[in-house]
Amino acid sequence: MPFSVSQPLSQDDIKILLAEEMKDRFVGPMPAQKFMDDYLPRLPGQECPHVDEQHFRKIPEGASEKSFYVLLVDAMKPFTPGFEVIDTSQHPSSGLEYGGFKLRPDVALYPENCGRTKIIWRFSLASSERMGLDQSVTEVAADFDGREICTKLKLPPSTKLFYYGVPDDDISRAQRDDPDLTSLHWAASSRSDRVVYLKDTRRIESNDMQKEGDTYRQLHSYQVPHIAPFERGNDLEGYGSRTVTHDYVEESWVCGMPFATGRIYYPMVLGVVGRELSTFRSTRELVNAVADALEAHEDAYHKAGILHRDVSVGNLIVTDDGEGLLIDWDLCRKCGTIQKRRHDRTGTWQFMSGALLSDPTKHQDFEDDLESFLHVLTWTSIRYCPSNLTAQERSYRLSLIFEEVHETNGVYIGGDCKCGGLVRNKYLPSELVAFSAGSPLLDLLREINPPFAVRYQVPPSKEDFHTYETIRTSVEDSTTPFWVNIFANLTYGRYQQKLENLKRRSWFPLMIRAYLQNPDLAWPTDDKAERLPVGIKAIFMIDIFGEQG
Repeated sequence: MPFSVSQPLSQDDIKILLAEEMKDRFVGPMPAQKFMDDYLPRLPGQECPHVDEQHFRKIPEGASEKSFYVLLVDAMKPFTPGFEVIDTSQHPSSGLEYGGFKLRPDVALYPENCGRTKIIWRFSLASSERMGLDQSVTEVAADFDGREICTKLKLPPSTKLFYYGVPDDDISRAQRDDPDLTSLHWAASSRSDRVVYLKDTRRIESNDMQKEGDTYRQLHSYQVPHIAPFERGNDLEGYGSRTVTHDYVEESWVCGMPFATGRIYYPMVLGVVGRELSTFRSTRELVNAVADALEAHEDAYHKAGILHRDVSVGNLIVTDDGEGLLIDWDLCRKCGTIQKRRHDRTGTWQFMSGALLSDPTKHQDFEDDLESFLHVLTWTSIRYCPSNLTAQERSYRLSLIFEEVHETNGVYIGGDCKCGGLVRNKYLPSELVAFSAGSPLLDLLREINPPFAVRYQVPPSKEDFHTYETIRTSVEDSTTPFWVNIFANLTYGRYQQKLENLKRRSWFPLMIRAYLQNPDLAWPTDDKAERLPVGIKAIFMIDIFGEQG
């Protein structure tokens, strides 16, 4: 899980988790002939030659796995003229390596008439696109001098370079005289001397989710601050650019009830390169960057009517000037649009609001995103700011508050510690006394979390509401200072006022700015982020409210 402080899992555990996460994401078993017709169509005049299966019938008769290899080598010889077939079962082949791992043989048995021979034959004659090669990425010319680019990208001069072709759309092209060309990469523009940010992703192909580049364009048109400049980007057309799993979910041969969302390859370029939030050079820079991103989020919502919906540590970056930028708008939503229920929740688990974690059916709103900013700042502070917390205490608190998860009827639920901690003012670790450099950050954290408590308080009773309404409707003018004060002190009135305060525009960034601009507060200038040690997960839990058990 991203941003997890838990101890690394074994390879087997990782595979089990991946299998669970990918459950019902595949379709199958697809009939071999269907696969060939759809993806490896027969080419005229290139029929598969006859294969004498007698050469392979002896292989299953081997007494042991090792004997399989000897029989397989003998069986392959008639089909590999001019090649030497080597048994590498006892040692990896020195010439076969992928991703740093030596390759060993993998022998599998298939039923008769499964079409495997025809599939391999057709594949060998297929085009590069049908073989799955990305045609938008090519090696630079052999005589290309890339030393200057390597220097700008802070790479060794001998680094192998590739050319990424990022498509543009008509709007972007018309607005610029000199256009430049999630995983995220640093890249060098082919038409300028700048370093840019390349986002390589497959966006959800849906009519109610616009392209991320279009979102950036709208944000800039409304003059939303602290938004990365959008250079270019568009859907990459061509074979293989769109996923097709969702087209098969209702086929008669499909087992189970899989679900899939269509995606399309969408590379884009941003005209800025930033650092990760977790590399802040001082706590002042950290807090300022979060305030910047909050202002971007507020204006995007109130001016452009766009809700981000994926506020996380990974989606806030810091420029060399210390400005915070809110990026990754690919999951945003226009306000007022009908939200179709998706199989997957939107957001990064550690930073999702307690309300979303505890109720998978809840539609995400503005207050959920605001709460995510609270979790981003708190998590980053505890994880990277030296304090009096021990490694064990740090690990406990981060895992309990931000990684709490349990399964209920096949659905993952969390958020109890977030909700309970906020409503009881126990959200911050009770052991946390001070940050080592004397930063005012801890006081700020203590002040910004109470406003969110109202989201998880028990609402006033019907009797409280009846009392409030009875008094309100019995007076001639309920807007006078006297009556306003009376209503504000009634149980229902206090509750409603807290809800309204949470919705009040810009209260969150203004509260942070007040701390940054207070001349009586001394913010250190060199208390940079440190990747602090975390403890080993113990067999008992520490309760969020301070008791061990």
